Amino acid sequence: MSRETDIQWCDSTVNPIMGCAGCELFPNTESVLAAIDQAVGRVLGGDVGARWGAGQAKKIYRSLIFEAFDAIPEDRRKAGHKRAVTTTNLWHLRERFVQAVRQSHGAQAAEAARGAIAREVTCYAAKLHLNKGLSILKPERKAHPGYAPAFEQVTQYAERVQEAAGWEDLRGKSDPDRPWIDGLPRLIFVSDMGDALSRDSDFTFLEERLIAPIQSEAGRRHLWLWLTKRPDRMARFAERVGGFPDNVCAMTTVTSREHLGRIDDLRQVKAEIRGLSIEPLFERLPPEQVDLTGIDWLILGGESGAELKDSRPFAIEWAEELRQHCRQNGVAFFLKQLGRRVTWRDEVVTLKDRHGGEWDEWPEEAPRVREFPQAFHRYRAGECGDGQTMGLRRQRQGGMTPGEKREFDRLNGIVGRFARDLIVAADALYQIRDQRLYRGQFRTFSEYCESVHQLSRQYADRLIKAGQLRSELAPIVSNLGLELPDNEAQLRELARIKEPQQRIEILKEAHNRARDLNTGASAARPSRLTAKLIKAVRDETSGNETPPTAAKRGSGSSPKDRMAEARDVLSELEDAVRTQDMGSIRRLVKSLRKALGA
Repeated sequence: MSRETDIQWCDSTVNPIMGCAGCELFPNTESVLAAIDQAVGRVLGGDVGARWGAGQAKKIYRSLIFEAFDAIPEDRRKAGHKRAVTTTNLWHLRERFVQAVRQSHGAQAAEAARGAIAREVTCYAAKLHLNKGLSILKPERKAHPGYAPAFEQVTQYAERVQEAAGWEDLRGKSDPDRPWIDGLPRLIFVSDMGDALSRDSDFTFLEERLIAPIQSEAGRRHLWLWLTKRPDRMARFAERVGGFPDNVCAMTTVTSREHLGRIDDLRQVKAEIRGLSIEPLFERLPPEQVDLTGIDWLILGGESGAELKDSRPFAIEWAEELRQHCRQNGVAFFLKQLGRRVTWRDEVVTLKDRHGGEWDEWPEEAPRVREFPQAFHRYRAGECGDGQTMGLRRQRQGGMTPGEKREFDRLNGIVGRFARDLIVAADALYQIRDQRLYRGQFRTFSEYCESVHQLSRQYADRLIKAGQLRSELAPIVSNLGLELPDNEAQLRELARIKEPQQRIEILKEAHNRARDLNTGASAARPSRLTAKLIKAVRDETSGNETPPTAAKRGSGSSPKDRMAEARDVLSELEDAVRTQDMGSIRRLVKSLRKALGA
């Protein structure tokens, strides 16, 4: 649950139940495996190629999953660890699966498999659970407090709605960043982290722990926006409780023509207000097929949960024709975001915001319309007198101004986009740390690094130092026609040299030796500049040339020497893991074992 959220059409979120029984954004295993089989089959010839039979994806995955589960000691197995082909296990073992496909069927087949997985599993709530819940690859990891052990494990949280009902009343308050929401009561989105209507068996719980708090004196101050992909079950539940209170908006999600039937089911829900969340929209919905009878609100948005190359396109023309359709039927229209792959007249529109939710960069053709149903405005109307607003709806997190928040989002995006070449992201990390731009969402820089980018604070600081040194070297090295060092380990070796000119001389000599080593070397695996090579030149230049026997550090060298060697190898290994350079990973693992005398 979140008292304050950046979702444009609400103030807060609450989840009496976490997890979901599955939907088109988090499909069952059969759907994911079938999509993989079809994608790989097409690459290898036909929907199921001669070299890839039906069920091949399940066969490979089953072997990988059983192997990973069986490797967990029995005393460390948790209830959420499953020795089964589940969607959670498919996601967690996707890299191993793609590597297995690459080894057996080649790079094209592996890329087809990777893309199929990415396109099938796109649910934002599910991915948060996948990162914060249990994993058979990381048996030591505990599920984060407040999250279901696995997204498939639908889990009740009894006190959340009661707590949310007691939140501050926002009626009449304003939000300078979101003027469209000014003056309304607090809008609470129910079930952004799952689907509370995944099971009939939860009806009694929902009646006592959701409906009762909503109908309480405190709960009636707010408007509750309850979203489900199972409106048929919502209709049965509403019938059971005698109809929804007038401060509940019953909502369902529609992503494609295949799910338009949900609108008919939503009409059967006994509620005074009904809304559609058409997000993410997978394809054009012809307006004539979207029956808005009995519907008060339509939220629209493009897909943003996958990488650009895996995201479905969203045409601005689709938004405009649905806006006109809403206008003709008296339905409030709310365009939340354009998504990652936006088009206008079949041409791609480039946006900086990966979600496409920043109005300022939308093209003129995009309808900047964010409306709420008239019922929202009528609810508790007149309580503030003459429409006067009284204070702000949201406190600035960490004292952040809107400009600082936008700058954090921009810099954080740089770090994320260049996660495979973190030296490029070093300056962005530096600014986030130096200006404390992380404080809007995180207490410390360490928490930001670990939560968002899975970087230790120590490694992030090393990257920042490496990035600063790389910037200093860039103009000099460029004039000499040399390549800049490309990872933190190499730059760390250069940083140990105090004299700038000496750094350049050592870098030149290291490049020369790398070229000499290429003489007669295999073209497939040419020698390249490494931290070890820079260190060797530095040691010789400083008169501390390493004895030949020390090149094979092990039990015969001092613990201090072995740890220094291990640190150097570990830095290169981190880079190799981030770039998924399997050849380098295997080589560096051997080097690490040798350095540790293992």
